[in-house]
Amino acid sequence: METVAAAQHRVGTFQFTVTEAEDSPESRRRWEARAEALASWLLSEWQRERANHSLPTAAMSPAERN
Repeated sequence: METVAAAQHRVGTFQFTVTEAEDSPESRRRWEARAEALASWLLSEWQRERANHSLPTAAMSPAERN
């Protein structure tokens, strides 16, 4: 496995280091939950945007429906 160097950042008066975490069943569950939450949010934003345009589905092209 390739080693990734730690990244140090400063935000205001805070300094933090970001490093790669160990792979574990718990970390995989967290990533899956994050991906599901992001997909759900993106879908709801897309639906909200489509509702704001108030186009009936029949008037949309097949590309717009997907």
